[in-house]
Amino acid sequence: DDSGDRRTALDTDGFTHMWDSSGNLGINLNASGAGGAITVYNDAGSGRIVLDGDFSGDGRITTDELVIRGGSDLSEKFDVDAGTMTPQAGMVVCIDAANPGKLQISSSAYDRKVAGIISGAGGVETGMMMGQEGTIADGDYPVALTGRVYCKATTANGTIEPGDLLTTSDVVGHAMKVTDYTASHGAIIGKAMTGLDTETGLVLVLVSLQ
Repeated sequence: DDSGDRRTALDTDGFTHMWDSSGNLGINLNASGAGGAITVYNDAGSGRIVLDGDFSGDGRITTDELVIRGGSDLSEKFDVDAGTMTPQAGMVVCIDAANPGKLQISSSAYDRKVAGIISGAGGVETGMMMGQEGTIADGDYPVALTGRVYCKATTANGTIEPGDLLTTSDVVGHAMKVTDYTASHGAIIGKAMTGLDTETGLVLVLVSLQ
C-alpha cells in the first residue's frame, strides 16, 4: 500500500513491515510467535527500539536511551503502615522492622531505618516506578529512592538552607536538617535543594540515602 512517502506490507507469517520514502525499513511488527514484538529501526537499518511481548515469558523493552518526561525520581512500590496517620505524598518513611519488606511513617529523629520519601508531592510526579506484583516487592505507595522529590520538612532543628543534609525528625513523616553528624551516619535522606524558614513545609530534596 503506497500512500505518500509511506509504504507497508503484511505477509502471511504474521509480519507487518513499514518503509520510509527511501525504501529503508522503519518499523517491523511481528505477531508470528506466542507473543507480539515491535522493532523500530534507525537510518542505518539497525533495530534500536524493541518492544517484546514475550521474552522468556516476560515483556521487555530494549533501547539505547530512555527519556522520561512525566516525573523526576526513581521509586519502588511499598506497603506503608498507616498507623494513626494516612500516608501522604512527601512523607518520610522508614523500614518496618516488624513487617519484612514494608515501611512505616518516620516518627523519630536520626532514624537509621530511613528508606525514602513518598513520591508525588509539590506537583512533581514519579518518573519511574518499579515493583513486582504478587510478591513482597510490591505495594500501594511509590517511595522515591533516588532523584528529586518534594519532602515534608520541619525547622525544629533550625532553618533549612539549600545544600543542608536532611534526616528524620520527631515530627511524624517530616525531615529536618542535620546538626549532629555523628548521629546522622546511616540516617541521611538526601540534600535540600530549596530552603525552609517556616515551622513546616515542603523542601525539594535530592534523594541520596546514606
